[in-house]
Amino acid sequence: MVFSIVVTYNGSQWIEKCFGNLVNSIIQDHHILAIDNGSTDNTLELIRALYPEVEVIENDANLGFGKANNIGILKALEAKAEYVFLLNQDAWIESNTIEDLIKISKTKPEYGILSPIQNDARGNIEKQFSTYLSKAKLNVQKQILEVPFVNAASWLIPVTCIKKIGLFDSLFFHYGEDENYCHRAHYYKFKIGIIPSSCIVHDRGERLNKMSFLKTQVRHIIYIKCNLANINYPMSYLILQFYFKTPIFLLKKLYWRQFKIFFVRIIIIIKLPFMLKGILLARNRTKKQFNF
Repeated sequence: MVFSIVVTYNGSQWIEKCFGNLVNSIIQDHHILAIDNGSTDNTLELIRALYPEVEVIENDANLGFGKANNIGILKALEAKAEYVFLLNQDAWIESNTIEDLIKISKTKPEYGILSPIQNDARGNIEKQFSTYLSKAKLNVQKQILEVPFVNAASWLIPVTCIKKIGLFDSLFFHYGEDENYCHRAHYYKFKIGIIPSSCIVHDRGERLNKMSFLKTQVRHIIYIKCNLANINYPMSYLILQFYFKTPIFLLKKLYWRQFKIFFVRIIIIIKLPFMLKGILLARNRTKKQFNF
């Protein structure tokens, strides 16, 4: 059995493509689960009216990406599913996407996370996704491109992998949870791969444009948390590296007159001691044995 999990939040504009293509997937024994994070538009009405076969779980509030996905992952484990397929609400698959990923997964058990190529709405490789591909040689003749990280817009994860790595960590509300999960996958000796022969559409649109000062601060804090929570390196080493590199970082930002990022890093230096306890707890959670 395969559990496809979509976390929804005011995503009515993508519902028909996202869930319509999931419902029409050729994969057998396929359970589709929508975890809604308190949508205030007609997202839930559309899912229930158009796709009654989709199971819906309503949260009273926005739990964030990781915590909401964890609800679905636990249901998949209870149902004794073999695979979990995570899909963003603003993405849609081809009819054979999940089947192709599973076929490769069965022959490559060392891969804990597999992702198809992500195209934008115009059919080109999505801009942000191309940065992950830059970490590997894009060779369509290869069955799998091994990469250190790929974003969780469309992940196939074998349940055997989840039982070792665990769930998304509560340290991350939205953004960063997928990078942290990839770090933990490496810790447990799993590989991460992109399948060049398989693709989805990920319609990010213009949401990656210039951010406000507050959003820049939040993203930068997430970036620092991800680095320090990376279980593959001693925390003391990562903290020393942060403080050693920060003066150079600040000088560069001043030189290039990137004052917003300069002041964001100053704020993080002040906040960092108060963040360390939560980061240390997250690192310790990675080392525990999960009893699913």
